[in-house]
Amino acid sequence: MPYRLIAIDLDGTLCDPGHRLSPASAAAIAACVAHGARVVLATGRSLTSAAPYLRERVLRCA
Repeated sequence: MPYRLIAIDLDGTLCDPGHRLSPASAAAIAACVAHGARVVLATGRSLTSAAPYLRERVLRCA
């Protein structure tokens, strides 16, 4: 059974301490999306804080 939904935390899980997404993480997200999984980001950040970061760094990679 393929995964249909993957939830990933931002800080300390997906991103390094410098808030950067590694090429390997970006490739893994892209592979998940290519195989039909929905990738959602789980974070304790407020939407205002997370949205610009997501647009610039994560969503561009997926």
